[in-house]
Amino acid sequence: MLASNALYGASTALLNNVLEPLGVDVSFVDICDLGAVEAKIAEQKPGCILMETISNPLLRVGEIDRIAELARANGAALVVDNTFATPLMIRPLRNGSAHRGSQRDQVFGGHGDVLGGIIVADEEHTNVLRTMSRPSGRCSGHSKPT
Repeated sequence: MLASNALYGASTALLNNVLEPLGVDVSFVDICDLGAVEAKIAEQKPGCILMETISNPLLRVGEIDRIAELARANGAALVVDNTFATPLMIRPLRNGSAHRGSQRDQVFGGHGDVLGGIIVADEEHTNVLRTMSRPSGRCSGHSKPT
């Protein structure tokens, strides 16, 4: 997995303290430096790239459409955490810039105390996300986009 080096602290802790001990190789890159992102992708061949639409708290903004192109060209899923921007500002999947992967929105919070949220994914990744969510807690529901 290749992740932005300016993620929300709890997201970085999840990557370092939960996923890495489970055997997921996680590396970080300045998501605003497209050259560095491209070099890391070429070097590491990640299966997944994780970024935020607007990083919290540093307010770093990567070029989602360009990173989505790099992800697609290299067979990686792009996961875009949209907590800070919310779907009122941007919808990474709907606008076509990141149509392969998932989008996470916490529209009620974003401070680690949120009770609700939403994960939007393309059909290819829906079953994986559903399988992953079962052991960690019940999903409130799902629907297909129109």
